[in-house]
Amino acid sequence: MRLQVYCWNIQTNSEKSIQKGKATIAQAMRRPRDSLDYHGFDPKSPWVLAILENKSGGAEVGQMLRDAIGSQSLDLKPLEGRWSQVVELGGSSSTRENIVLIGGGGCTLVSATAFEGWRDSFSTRQTDAYHATIEAARNNMENRRYPSRQATKKYGDRVAIADRQKPKLAEDCRNPAIVTVRVSGVQDFRLGFLHAPGPGEKSHPGVNEPETLAGLYAETVMATLNDENLDALLGDFNLYGTGPEMPHMTWFSRDLGPTTCKKDSGEGVKEGGKFDRVYARPDMCLGEPRKVANFGAGLTDHIGVGVLLGRQGEKRKERDSTGADGNVLKRSRTGYQTDETTLTADADPIRVSVPTDATSSGASSSSSFMSDD
Repeated sequence: MRLQVYCWNIQTNSEKSIQKGKATIAQAMRRPRDSLDYHGFDPKSPWVLAILENKSGGAEVGQMLRDAIGSQSLDLKPLEGRWSQVVELGGSSSTRENIVLIGGGGCTLVSATAFEGWRDSFSTRQTDAYHATIEAARNNMENRRYPSRQATKKYGDRVAIADRQKPKLAEDCRNPAIVTVRVSGVQDFRLGFLHAPGPGEKSHPGVNEPETLAGLYAETVMATLNDENLDALLGDFNLYGTGPEMPHMTWFSRDLGPTTCKKDSGEGVKEGGKFDRVYARPDMCLGEPRKVANFGAGLTDHIGVGVLLGRQGEKRKERDSTGADGNVLKRSRTGYQTDETTLTADADPIRVSVPTDATSSGASSSSSFMSDD
């Protein structure tokens, strides 16, 4: 059993903005698979789409997109959106957002909640760094009992300066969401979605690593999600570098390149960050990482990212073949290579090849409708 999972950051979206852009989003989602660099939606298979950065009108956004992608007005195969749900992620007055979930193709929603298990660890690290910085400043000033005028002008009261650097705590950030989707009434998939703080925000100066708030957020969230038995974690991580790891998942979308683009044209930004990511269990990933093309129109400066999930043992003949010597060949992004693993007669010879350098290691309210950086 398979499930297509996608995540797309549609900037500061609301009922008004989606009303203007719904045809563009539907066009991107319904585009034929062979017209994209990395597969589009397959209308015959179950699918889930998470829309990030919803600021208001989430219920209306979900319904409008369900109607748009299921419309017969476009010269494209319709996608049947059977359900939608809004998950409130919390945050401060400036960072508060929702995730809008839409699904169809034979899957049903079991649960969708905001995950708060990361909050204590995140706030503790920021608060400890804050107090350590004040203590260091106090010690520095005591050692400068009779500072020169130049030093006084340059440094001022370091304790007061450190005290003004109040840390951003968990309540200033958005919670991730944990979603369970059931396929064919029997198979459950556990999914995580997140939207990290902006890439320019710094963690407290007392935190040596990671330097960005997004890095600290991702590191803390991913560490606490290890016990949630997720099959995949998708979202806007706002990270330029490699980022943290999860022991049972790989950074599956690593080779997609930068995921930011020009808002008006949809043209990719070569120096952009690999902000939008898919982490997933290697044995659950079928085929290549996927993306949803951005057609511009001022809608968003992100592309959507996705993965096709499935249990081991499924037949995946389109990705595997057998060499002349009888060895099982497995497809990688650079071609086919021999699998040196010894196979027994009853072993499953189908494997997903992942590049060696790509290995990575609470609830809130929501509403359901059925059929910022």
